[in-house]
Amino acid sequence: MKITIFYLSCISLCLSACSTTKDTVRSAEQIQNLKKCGLAVKLITRNQQIDQLTKLGNTAKANQIRTQVKNFNSKTIQDISEYYDFSEVYYFYSSDRNQLRQQDVSNKLLNKNLEPIRSSDLKCSAFLVLEYGHIDSSSNQNMLKLASKWVFKDKSLRPLRQPFPYVKNTLDCFGSKNSTPQIRCLNHKLHKYFDKVTGQQ
Repeated sequence: MKITIFYLSCISLCLSACSTTKDTVRSAEQIQNLKKCGLAVKLITRNQQIDQLTKLGNTAKANQIRTQVKNFNSKTIQDISEYYDFSEVYYFYSSDRNQLRQQDVSNKLLNKNLEPIRSSDLKCSAFLVLEYGHIDSSSNQNMLKLASKWVFKDKSLRPLRQPFPYVKNTLDCFGSKNSTPQIRCLNHKLHKYFDKVTGQQ
C-alpha cells in the first residue's frame, strides 16, 4: 500500500513538472513572438448598446456612452504611445474581434492614427492581443486573473497562462499604485521576462 502511494506521488510530481516545463516553453515562445510580430490592442466600441439606446429614444445616454468610448480609446492609445516600447503596436475595434479570431486581419488592424494597416505590411502573423477586461480564474488555477484588467491573449483571444508576465497592480512593479501607469508597468515586465528567456539577464 505504501509503495503504491509512493509511486502515485512520484507520478503526480512528474506530471506537474512536465506541465510547468511545457508552460515555460510556451511562454518563452510567446514573448519572442510578441517582440518579433507585435501587439494588437483592442479598442472598445459598445455599438450594440448605443444602437439599442438610440432606438429607445434615449439619445442622451447613447451620446454619453459614445463620449466614454472615445475617451477610453484615446487614453489607451496615448498611454501605449507614451509608455510601451517593447514591440510594434497595432489596434483593432472590439466589433472586429471575431474576424481577428478567424485570422482575418485584412484592414482590421490599425495604426495609432486609426488608419488601416495592410496585411502585407505586418512583420509576421503571430502577434499577441492586449485587451481590457476580466478573466475568471476559478476554473483554472493557471489562468491569469489581473486586478489591473489588462489581459494578454493569443490571436484566438484565449488568455495567456503563467509564467507569461502579467501585473496584479502597479505596486507589483514600482511600488506606487497611483503614480505609475499600468501600461508602463506591463512594458517593464515584458522587457524583464524577455531578457530572462533570451539569456540577457
